[in-house]
Amino acid sequence: MDNEEKFLIFTTDSACFEFVPEGECDTASHAFLECMRLQKKNQFANYLIKCPDGVIRTAGEVIEKYIHPPKKMHEEIPGDTVIWRFDGVRSATVYTGWLNGLTPADVKWCQDDDSYETAELCDCEADYITLDELAEQFPDTLITVITDDPMQGEIWNYGNAGKKWVRIGITGGYA
Repeated sequence: MDNEEKFLIFTTDSACFEFVPEGECDTASHAFLECMRLQKKNQFANYLIKCPDGVIRTAGEVIEKYIHPPKKMHEEIPGDTVIWRFDGVRSATVYTGWLNGLTPADVKWCQDDDSYETAELCDCEADYITLDELAEQFPDTLITVITDDPMQGEIWNYGNAGKKWVRIGITGGYA
């Protein structure tokens, strides 16, 4: 792999006149971790990453671009996605109907030995379901799911754009 495909880590002076190479990594995750390691070692240095696309980014920008890219509106959500009623941090609420007339849905949540074990470990509820299983419970009905955690949330819809789950909203979380 040549340097064009790597993440190059370097430091700069405060005016960005001098660039000192510090290392290179094959993945964004490794580059981020190496930046954090270097930053801990020398908290006064300014570490930056030259990405394979040629753009120089901070470690935080590398996370946003490569590790956790922003979610897109109207992106299809896989039907095998598992939602938990409450997983210790994130909650899921299910409604039938469209946004201007939502009715709480009476969902038949799944529970099994594994979910009870997870519930004990995470101090959460053992109730879970896949999106496809949820759609089977409410055939020919619009379904809206709101998943929320302290910092962010999403709104998914089934039935408005055909027989598929689609992200229709992003929230700021409940905190």
